[in-house]
Amino acid sequence: MQFALVDAAQRTGSDSGVVALFSVAKTMALSDGYFVAIPAVAVSVLALRSRSLPAPICWLGLLVGGYHFVEIPIQLALTGTATGVTGPIGVVIGLLWLLFVGVTLVIKPVWGPQLPSVAARAAA
Repeated sequence: MQFALVDAAQRTGSDSGVVALFSVAKTMALSDGYFVAIPAVAVSVLALRSRSLPAPICWLGLLVGGYHFVEIPIQLALTGTATGVTGPIGVVIGLLWLLFVGVTLVIKPVWGPQLPSVAARAAA
């Protein structure tokens, strides 16, 4: 989106086209929380069901996703505008969750179904 804005400004496009692009960019900026919320909730639910990540990290992902779903209504209720403190808070908690998931997967990677251990096979 930002590339389109710069490209339109460099080409000295028509004023209405540039205004339209800036309007779309503003709308996209207000909806970007959903692009974090949907994957965070989906990954957290799937990881919780498959036990591929520790449960606290999955629950944190659900909280992060839930917060991103409601951050714009919270900001509108607090200040009456769509911009404010909830945006940076959402970015920070989203990046923290991504960092926790990444570090967990580096420490203990998940490579698919695990074979039963030797002790479990001997007991069977």
